[in-house]
Amino acid sequence: MAQRICQHCKKCFLSKKEGRPPKYCSTECYKNATNEKLINYNHEYYLKRQEELQGKHRQWYQDKMDETKEHREQWLKEHPEYESYILVPMLKKEIRKTNDIIKRHKYNIKNKKKQKAYRQDYNKKNKKRHAESQNKYRQHNKDKVACRIICTKAVKSGRLHRQPCEICGTVKNINSHHNDYSKPLEVRWLCRKHHMELHRKVKEGYLII
Repeated sequence: MAQRICQHCKKCFLSKKEGRPPKYCSTECYKNATNEKLINYNHEYYLKRQEELQGKHRQWYQDKMDETKEHREQWLKEHPEYESYILVPMLKKEIRKTNDIIKRHKYNIKNKKKQKAYRQDYNKKNKKRHAESQNKYRQHNKDKVACRIICTKAVKSGRLHRQPCEICGTVKNINSHHNDYSKPLEVRWLCRKHHMELHRKVKEGYLII
């Protein structure tokens, strides 16, 4: 009999000299060690391909949104006792998000000058970082940048005319929204508030354009 140290729990145990020496003292230690290795491997794999996996997940959700909604509705009909556990938290989450947006919007209106001064000061202090982030954005979103340039030139030349917000009808802080960036002159005119709300819904998968 030879004395060895378990690679998982680091405890001493006795083993036979014949054959291949064991690395673990018991089957439990072996299972726990292999589970830890799998968890670490999966975590590293996810970190390496985080953007790709998130994009696939978002695309899958957008493709099968109707199916998931139908399945959820049918399941709730079959199990009405769970309705309050599922729907109430979802509604609370939506209400919380809308309240946060309203609060942020009110704060931005009250502190416009303060925020503008802070952004200018930050950009002056971090010129390289600001330039790097802008270049990175332009490289990853070439179609968006080209579409915005064409749209702004069309507005300046008079080919396009800014319209009131199609949701609330206001004329202040009007943004141009493109459902398809390959068609830069097909524009939806929205105020800043409703433009951000639309992008949030599209990003989170509540709305498909």
